Amino acid sequence: MLIVFIILKLVGVITWPWIWVLSPIWISFLIVIAAFVLFALIVLIVAIVRTLRGRG
Repeated sequence: MLIVFIILKLVGVITWPWIWVLSPIWISFLIVIAAFVLFALIVLIVAIVRTLRGRG
């Protein structure tokens, strides 16, 4: 997608700002970061639950 968007921008077919032309890069990066944060939260919650069960 990125290459198609860049080519279309360079030949003048689309007039989008460069931020949207390059969006496949930063959207993919944000998805990876969100998945990492979600995974970290799940691991943290599981660790907390295991700790609390050990006390009771």
